[in-house]
Amino acid sequence: MHSLTMGDLITALEASGHVDLAQHSRLAFWRQHLGHLPVESITEDDVDEAVSALMRRGRLRTSRNSVPQTTGQPLKPSTIGRYIGTLQGVFKFARKTKLTRRSFTPPTKGIDKPSAPVDKNKFLTYEEVERLIKWARVLDKHWGKMPALLVLLYHTGLRIGSVKNIRWADIDWDRQVVYVPTTKNGEPITSPLTRRAIDELVKLKKGHADDLVFANRRGEPYHHRRLWQQVAEAAGLPKVTAHWLRHSCGTEMAQAGCSQPQIMAQLGHKTLTASARYMHSNAEYQRQALNRVEAFK
Repeated sequence: MHSLTMGDLITALEASGHVDLAQHSRLAFWRQHLGHLPVESITEDDVDEAVSALMRRGRLRTSRNSVPQTTGQPLKPSTIGRYIGTLQGVFKFARKTKLTRRSFTPPTKGIDKPSAPVDKNKFLTYEEVERLIKWARVLDKHWGKMPALLVLLYHTGLRIGSVKNIRWADIDWDRQVVYVPTTKNGEPITSPLTRRAIDELVKLKKGHADDLVFANRRGEPYHHRRLWQQVAEAAGLPKVTAHWLRHSCGTEMAQAGCSQPQIMAQLGHKTLTASARYMHSNAEYQRQALNRVEAFK
């Protein structure tokens, strides 16, 4: 049976006649980024990554009979909020028309519309990451896995969606690696595990081979957003998201002298462009070092 995709759902919404002119461009964006995914398989992380792409794209310049062009200017928070509101409306339409199960919880439920633009390319310092982990140990009283999740994100550079889908059988304790069957790029990746990552995993209550490592009580992927926000705010980093830990890993690798191909392999990038941002960080790090040398002249 054909699963209803986001593209199918958007087409149904547009055919209903309940879409105003301004919404068409926003729906086109969501169709482009989520249209291929079955509606009920879309996760919070899928939405987060799409919003990140929207913010990187920035404002568009449109004119009659021409293709919209990027202006290089950031979107206003209110504009980003309207895009999120449009997506929420799509899921609301699906529920109202019974195109999704009543038990289905939209990934946009509880999502915060940004009050200010957030640069998804920013990274955290080692001290900031440690502060997050410390507060995770303090605040995570029930789930008990947030510290381990943060360590794995920072020490592997894997996307949070990939980490949350890791099963116990995917961990090779002898080789000290974790195998991710499918990444965002549709390809598997094997990531080395640091000693600290291994130690954090050992602290967790190990389940059956097919059990998710970072599952909730029902055995499903844990919805991390609320707990993450509590931890981030307590650590004095209210604007950051879990995706920043991926950027932080890439930045630390560059500053440690890792080559661009090494960073690409670790983060699962397919193009040089995706990892180039970290090499720029390495250049800045080297410049700072040279400036300190020059100061001794």
